[in-house]
Amino acid sequence: MKNTINTIDAPATINYSQAIEVNGTLYLSGQIPLNPKTMELEESNDVEKQTYQILE
Repeated sequence: MKNTINTIDAPATINYSQAIEVNGTLYLSGQIPLNPKTMELEESNDVEKQTYQILE
């Protein structure tokens, strides 16, 4: 089953979904590590920190 995921807690998107979940797999595209509260990017070169910010 396909589930489109959108939240007001993340920066708004224009022409795509924030995420799609299909059979327990989460698909993301075009997401950046932007903190929606500060509107600043996670500047670290640490992919783990950037990924955490995207998923948060």
